[in-house]
Amino acid sequence: MLYAGVRPNEVERLRWSDIRLDDGVICIAPHHSKTGGARHVTIFPPLARILQCIRHTGDERICPPNWRRRRARLHREAGFANWQPDVLRHTFATHHLATFRNYAELQLEMGHRSAELLRTRYIAMEGVYRRGDSMLVC
Repeated sequence: MLYAGVRPNEVERLRWSDIRLDDGVICIAPHHSKTGGARHVTIFPPLARILQCIRHTGDERICPPNWRRRRARLHREAGFANWQPDVLRHTFATHHLATFRNYAELQLEMGHRSAELLRTRYIAMEGVYRRGDSMLVC
């Protein structure tokens, strides 16, 4: 979610066969997306390194059993009592825009029908200034 901007519910539906590491994309099927549209999400270098370490073959889900419960417990134990479900997605959007300065490309990555939502709700640029600090290109 943090390195690809994929929605939490979309991650829960992903299978290892949807991750095309050799092609550098995650395939979000129309029946798995919030908006009903298919999209290819770029696998940036930090995510590629993580996925190479845990790579699986086959069609099983990428999330372990009881994922929602495990994730909620992790949030509580880390002191995040009021965790916002899309905070990692929003962080991705902010860093993507700071790095690439391209609303149209970000719109495609996020699966939005227009860039207006990105401009009004997602982007919190305070504290994100330098391209060299981007979490997407390191």
